Amino acid sequence: MKADLVFVTEHDGILNKAIAWFTGKSKPAKAVHVAGITNRGSVIEALTTVRETPFLKWVRKHKKFEVWRNIDWTENTKQRICDEMLEFKGRPYGFHKLFVIALDLAVAKVWKEKFLSRRLLFSENWPICTWVYAYAVHEVNGYEFGVKPKYTDPCLMRNHCLASREWQLVDKVDKNE
Repeated sequence: MKADLVFVTEHDGILNKAIAWFTGKSKPAKAVHVAGITNRGSVIEALTTVRETPFLKWVRKHKKFEVWRNIDWTENTKQRICDEMLEFKGRPYGFHKLFVIALDLAVAKVWKEKFLSRRLLFSENWPICTWVYAYAVHEVNGYEFGVKPKYTDPCLMRNHCLASREWQLVDKVDKNE
């Protein structure tokens, strides 16, 4: 359904394993990537660029993922979120931001989460996977996943959904089972 939030939970590949390790606090994080479902029956996500993929094609490429829905948002709000997510389409991925975020997450493993380095990240023009969804919902209704959009990571967003009454898990896919 439009404006649903997708967490990829497969840990295959070195990049997914690194994301799981860095974003997990005491153990590897479950979620390693974030995407959103649009009103056009597609998934929008930041890969090398922000791209839109038909939902069924996207599902065939992923082994493990969860779909979450905010049950408090109106249809109008969901439509506006979809419109905002689609504004990111075609923008290049912010690979350079991953190094800054990794530094913050490494510090958080031994100290406290301070977002020291991420405070330098101010440009939405080079999004990472979490930013497409987090900035879209923030722009539409001021919603935050416990932190400002630029501080989000897949683990933090999923943990927020798990702890929030307004988020509901609507689908969990594990093709390995």
